[in-house]
Amino acid sequence: MNTPVPPSNSTTIQVLLVDTQRQFSDWSSKIHATGRDWNVLRVDSSAEMVAYLKETSFQAVVVVSTGRIQADNDCFLNTMSLQPGAVRIMLPGVPVSNTQMSYALDMVHRIFPDPGKLEYVASNIEYLIKVNRLVNKQKTRDYVLSLGQLPSPPMIYHKLSATLSSDRSNASHISAIIEQDPALAAKVLKMVNSAYFGLGRQISNIKEAVTLLGIRMLRGLSISGHLISLYPQHRNWSYFSFDAMNHRAVMVARLARQISQDLKANQATQDQAFVGGLLHDLGILVLASQDPVSYRKIMVTSAQKETPLFIIEKQMLGIFHGEVAAFMLAQWKLPAPIVEAVLLHHTPQISQDDSFSPLAAVHIADALITEAETEIGADLSTKLNEEFINRLQLKAHLPRWQLAAKEIERIAGNQQSDQRSY
Repeated sequence: MNTPVPPSNSTTIQVLLVDTQRQFSDWSSKIHATGRDWNVLRVDSSAEMVAYLKETSFQAVVVVSTGRIQADNDCFLNTMSLQPGAVRIMLPGVPVSNTQMSYALDMVHRIFPDPGKLEYVASNIEYLIKVNRLVNKQKTRDYVLSLGQLPSPPMIYHKLSATLSSDRSNASHISAIIEQDPALAAKVLKMVNSAYFGLGRQISNIKEAVTLLGIRMLRGLSISGHLISLYPQHRNWSYFSFDAMNHRAVMVARLARQISQDLKANQATQDQAFVGGLLHDLGILVLASQDPVSYRKIMVTSAQKETPLFIIEKQMLGIFHGEVAAFMLAQWKLPAPIVEAVLLHHTPQISQDDSFSPLAAVHIADALITEAETEIGADLSTKLNEEFINRLQLKAHLPRWQLAAKEIERIAGNQQSDQRSY
């Protein structure tokens, strides 16, 4: 184990490196060779890791994979419990299997497949630390808490989350959880029987529906349904329809997932893109529901100045709806890629990542699905960020995704007359 060097100033980044097989013994010196002022403490056992997490504050915890799924997962679970504000990173000491990748993606901020690209890895860790600070900034915290006590996620969300970290769960177990919530069960069946899935047959069995949707999508449906019920449309609010906003969110979620499938992203990324799409504009509903008078002024100003709503929110409130929702979702410990997608869906160019992610899927889907209408002409739209699209080399795919967006809107339009949004 390395003895930590006291930080030279308050801006020094404190990093805990968990390297139980001693594969990255020179990582600290390599980081310093890039000119970074990082204080890297390397430990070679999970017991040492826990001891330091209890005593010292770290901005990032980096775990070198061992191939032992439960042991690696325990490192991240301990970090989430003891220092939830730390960025969680996995470096592949032992190659990461698809199974481990699936488990880890719900607990980490990033998995870097090529740790040899040290400048890329380090700059991304610094970026993620900044995102964490933005998500948890005091102004957002004060504003959200001024609206009242932050509600808790539903119990069924916790139960579904527990199944993700268990290798003993199966479709029968998960369907039994779903059946405890009749409203969620109805949403699940409604979704799998929608034209979007195009199964050509009616699904009436929850167990079969569970198999088709997957646990992450089910968990996303549970949390979105819960939040929609907590932030209903005010009786005097007529400036946009909450039902229409929720209906559009489902379309964005579907397109984000389809884009992820089209690029052959792993299942976890597909599901996180779907949930990010469901929740990306949650902050708008929170702001309009909790303070309708102030939010109407923001919308009027957006219309008068012909300026996007999120920019006017920032000018008048000091925060915008992405920050409000991201803070809430982070408190509920939703996966970090979902929080990042919700936070930055209007400004993805801020990201340092060059790889496809839920953020990319949600940004593109939100830009391609027709914006929700408002009574006073406020601009709720998201514009495709060309810098970001070009950096990820996705421009050639856009015509295909534009057609997919039109098809999703056509299907949704056919259903909207006799169905409510999920």
